[in-house]
Amino acid sequence: MSVRVEIIGDGSFNKDLRLGGYAGRVYIRFDGERKDILSKFNGVMAEAYNPDDVEMMAIAAGAERANELLGKLGETASKVNIYTDNKHAIAQYALFEEGAGDHYRAYTRSLRKMHKQLPALKAGGDFNMDYVKAHVDDAEATPLEKLHNTVDRKALDVRWKAQDHVFKPDTIGSPFYGVIIPAFPSADQKHDLKQIAYAQAKQGMIARVAIMGAMDESKEPHPFLEGVRMAAKEDGRDVNDLLRQVSLQGDDNSRGYLSDSSTLDRVLLRHYAYKTSDDEVAKKNGRVPLNLESTRMRHATIASRVVYGPQDDTKSQHGTETGRLEPASQYVLNLYESSRRKTPVYAGDWMDFYMGEINNVNYSRGVYNSLKAYPTPEAFRLHDPDAKLRSLLKETVFGYHATLEPGQLKQILLSNAKQLGYGPDEDVFNAFHNAVESHFKHGPVGLLKQCNKNIMTLIEAQRKSPEITPPSEIQKKSVEGSGVRQEAKEERRTLRLGTC
Repeated sequence: MSVRVEIIGDGSFNKDLRLGGYAGRVYIRFDGERKDILSKFNGVMAEAYNPDDVEMMAIAAGAERANELLGKLGETASKVNIYTDNKHAIAQYALFEEGAGDHYRAYTRSLRKMHKQLPALKAGGDFNMDYVKAHVDDAEATPLEKLHNTVDRKALDVRWKAQDHVFKPDTIGSPFYGVIIPAFPSADQKHDLKQIAYAQAKQGMIARVAIMGAMDESKEPHPFLEGVRMAAKEDGRDVNDLLRQVSLQGDDNSRGYLSDSSTLDRVLLRHYAYKTSDDEVAKKNGRVPLNLESTRMRHATIASRVVYGPQDDTKSQHGTETGRLEPASQYVLNLYESSRRKTPVYAGDWMDFYMGEINNVNYSRGVYNSLKAYPTPEAFRLHDPDAKLRSLLKETVFGYHATLEPGQLKQILLSNAKQLGYGPDEDVFNAFHNAVESHFKHGPVGLLKQCNKNIMTLIEAQRKSPEITPPSEIQKKSVEGSGVRQEAKEERRTLRLGTC
């Protein structure tokens, strides 16, 4: 039985993003009464060199689909016709097949794929790659030209869908959220990190976590990861169902989250290069260089995976989808509290840039803003032994910062802390003294943050200290700077700060 194969493909290209979309159709035609087979294909090509490169990938993808179909049928094509509107693709493949190295090296990736797929189709002996004219008005076009117009529109649609997937991802109903956290959180951050992780996990949200720094949980469990584990244990769930770790190195549990700076992750990087380049000629010609050394490149990819999740590179390059394996994150919490950099270096920096370009993904930067944006439901609130002190510090700083001198505010903070049982006096004095001296000028938010950091660091150190001496019993009295009456403590407290 004679089997004939016809392949028609086309591509679409965005020069600024170096992103291509391609589409096509494969026909398996039989003699006699057997019904012909039609198979449609399309895919995305990141880091394409130019439109010709995408057109070649379309031919290669069509050949791959034809080989798959013939393999299932157990047939060999007696005649093959491939139609493309790109004469350059036909010429470059001929040069590549000659093996003299005269082809344009920028097309090597696509040409190699063509070279891998086309020989099997040539086995029947009658093989042709033919030119078809593009963009002919349908009223005047031949049936083949009309079909090419249809394929052309599909390729454009595929590319736009890929771009929308990057810049306008569909996050409605997504069970994922992204988070960037420090490997070594400060003492004042630990409870909040644990609280955020616990509350989100209890609500069924899955965390895509990037940890900045070399963490060693054999020495001390990370509070964020502990929060997820606590929620998983309470609900009888596997912790891996609630946690995805985006890794610089990757491991057996990374589930495809190993960052490799490839495919669609590069689209955002190309966008960054284009937006920050001053070379107008390069912009016009679509040749803006992506000059990022490896550390910045890998951190950029980590930020991308926190937003989008893992990626199947085979699908992204020459399949039927964009390659993303999971929905994008509904929101991203950047809890790695670093100063904003004009030039991104680490994942947190890249996230600042990305979130200014990506729609439909909410973004909170810093622990305070994240807790404000996503308040903890009362049912999922963890016990915080220092909650009263935190609340009183906030009330005092915001209530008196604008009206008192630094020295006066310092005395009120010290007095309130002492009346809640936090000491010894000299250590507490130094904690507030240093905070007010260095951060009073940064306003109430900056000052509160530093006060919390200093006092919580002191509390943590004293809780770890084996040498504890009980203080005198706290008397019932009004706390200065607060309308709250502090109830007298019925038992004596140790000098462990914050043991309320």
